[in-house]
Amino acid sequence: MDKVEFGKYFLNLRKKSGYKSQRQLSTISGVNNATIARIENGSQRAKPETLKILSKYLNGVSYSDLMEKSGYLDNHSYQKHEDLLAKYDFMELTEELAENMIRSMTINNTFPPNVIKMLKEAAKELNIDEESVKEPEHLIHLFNKSTDMNFKVELYEALVAVYGSLDKEQIDNTNPNDNLPHNKDNQINDELYEIVHFVKNGLNESKDYEIVDKRVLKGRPAFALLADDNSMQNEGIKMGDTVICVKEKFINYSGILVISDETDHLLLRKVRYYDDFCMLIPSNPKMEPETVNADTIQIIGKVVQSIKHFK
Repeated sequence: MDKVEFGKYFLNLRKKSGYKSQRQLSTISGVNNATIARIENGSQRAKPETLKILSKYLNGVSYSDLMEKSGYLDNHSYQKHEDLLAKYDFMELTEELAENMIRSMTINNTFPPNVIKMLKEAAKELNIDEESVKEPEHLIHLFNKSTDMNFKVELYEALVAVYGSLDKEQIDNTNPNDNLPHNKDNQINDELYEIVHFVKNGLNESKDYEIVDKRVLKGRPAFALLADDNSMQNEGIKMGDTVICVKEKFINYSGILVISDETDHLLLRKVRYYDDFCMLIPSNPKMEPETVNADTIQIIGKVVQSIKHFK
């Protein structure tokens, strides 16, 4: 169905489910009344996350039914994409945990020989190219880019096994923080800190740079950005806060990302890709996720630190 046909179908479905008005459905579901109106009049394509919510309050229809009728799924991909958001929740959790484990096993963002040896053994068991597990960024990219749930679970379990085999002393030794020299005066010590320049984005016209602990950057090129809205407020980032972002050789889709949209405006969002479209996900419950064509956005960095400025 196109969005006009789906709107007529949805209008009929709402009435059959006992909701005489759009406002009744809006009140009970929490979906904005204007959003429901635009869906029904065919001016807006319903978003997957909106359909998931509405499916709970409509009779005789499932989330997957609505996804199929609205054009997100075809008959061949019906089972594969039965519940995109449940899959997102799982992948988001495992990706964050896996990245934390991988980074905790490094020294200066490099795996020590004993870790490489164990990872290579795990790679053989999983039929993975051994070269892909020798560097942390390669391994994180390998984990995050996969949409095969079974593979993700197997690789995650392998990472847990490697991490668990390291004793407490080894794990502590992978954190070089205590070995860094201490700054004994008030001058900027370039062994400890790095000057990170701002990119302009709405609010930022006068601020030039932030001074950042080098351990946060781990040798990666970086830039600073002022958050110009409250889209990630539940992640502790509010309008006017500074975020420190890194550019990585391989883009990993976990965490908070900096996205350039079609107008070259920079957004802070979590991102989940599904074939040729993706969801831009804010943490602010008052803002809805947005579904866009994947080729209309560009990921330019990942947030590694936020800094609050108190007046």
